[in-house]
Amino acid sequence: MCPHCGYYGNRQVVDVLAKLSRRERKQHEREEKQRQAETKLAKQGMEKP
Repeated sequence: MCPHCGYYGNRQVVDVLAKLSRRERKQHEREEKQRQAETKLAKQGMEKP
């Protein structure tokens, strides 16, 4: 299970954003989106400039 997003495989196990304030939730969502983009680039064999 990923402690950052709460997913195990393709299934959400823990709702990580449930207890966060609105501001913290938005920040966490932005960070997760960036993390996913970096992972996608790494899988394609490209490096982030």
